[in-house]
Amino acid sequence: MTAPAEALRAAAKSLRETASKATPGPWTVSRIPGVGGSVDDPTLSLSIAVGTRWTSYGDGKWVALANPALAEPLAAWLGHVAETWAFCKATQRDQALAVARALNGATS
Repeated sequence: MTAPAEALRAAAKSLRETASKATPGPWTVSRIPGVGGSVDDPTLSLSIAVGTRWTSYGDGKWVALANPALAEPLAAWLGHVAETWAFCKATQRDQALAVARALNGATS
């Protein structure tokens, strides 16, 4: 098992690297009239560069919300918790580790 501070640092690094290769935000979700396929709105079609189609307007809104502008503040928070691990409350450590594990799992 990876040490907590290492997991936090790996997640912060992944956030920064991934965001640096993405189109800068903020991102938005747009309706494309006449193009269907969405569960929530049949006039909405969203796809990413590799052609994956989302199934709902909510998927697109989530991706737009989590644009690259979020990466640096989130990475800084993870790095801060990694550096101050011994002084953080257990709930702060648990929350940071949950985020890091989700990110590391998504990028490994």
